[in-house]
Amino acid sequence: MPVQAGQIYFAKNAVLGKATYARPLLVLRVRDNSALVSLFSTQFELAEPGDLEIHESDREFKQTGLKKESYLPADREFKVSLDFFKDADFLGFVSGTIKKRVGDWWGEPLDIT
Repeated sequence: MPVQAGQIYFAKNAVLGKATYARPLLVLRVRDNSALVSLFSTQFELAEPGDLEIHESDREFKQTGLKKESYLPADREFKVSLDFFKDADFLGFVSGTIKKRVGDWWGEPLDIT
């Protein structure tokens, strides 16, 4: 399956701040041989204004494949090679209102083909 914007993967080699453990990530954009991604966190005590929260009560939460409520830290996007996804597991995707909220938060729509 080709990597596309809006997909969520479980990355085994993810780094967010001082945390270096495996975590889910959201693909924001795919261009040529790279993707722009944002890593999810469940440490809500570290969340800041501007971060985007995804809750289990969101209607489309189940399609995300996330196991717990999570948030995307603002201004923490990373560019990765598409080869990065060879070691990542596909979890799900954002859709409906979550997809719209992500696009509004990020500043551009997620183009899922």
